[in-house]
Amino acid sequence: MDQKDITSSNLINSKEQLLDEFGVFFSEEMIAKEPYYLEKPSEDALDIHRFIITPSGIVAVTTSQRDEVWEIGTGKDDDEKILLELDQVINQAFVDIENLDVPTLLVQDRIYRELTEAEMERYITEKRTKALVKEINIDSLTLYIRIFPYGEKRASEVMRYILNERLSR
Repeated sequence: MDQKDITSSNLINSKEQLLDEFGVFFSEEMIAKEPYYLEKPSEDALDIHRFIITPSGIVAVTTSQRDEVWEIGTGKDDDEKILLELDQVINQAFVDIENLDVPTLLVQDRIYRELTEAEMERYITEKRTKALVKEINIDSLTLYIRIFPYGEKRASEVMRYILNERLSR
């Protein structure tokens, strides 16, 4: 197996693959006839962030009050609204990334010189990363989220690291 095969085999390419490997951490909730998977609280300590899988993708969610993120999905009236909003934000982030207009962004950032290939790659990576980190306000709750695209090397590495660490507890 060459290096490319090893790297691609470590990628998390789909919700199904993630649930096959780490499904023990998640419980399913049906929202608007769609399955959502919420990370179950740990028995020993609540982590600062929680993974939630929506129809559009996976996201790590945190709040200013650690316990609040773990209360989502406990049957409160706002749960459905919060989960649907998360799904919309994830979907919109992927649309925004797909439609990144680099020439316009360069002008907005007042970058008028020619960038090297490495500089351009870093610039685009920075813009993509910013599109994947969001703050969402829903009623009196503020959520801070990091979206993890399927099939992306760094996102897969981070998800695997965190979930494997939780497995070892």
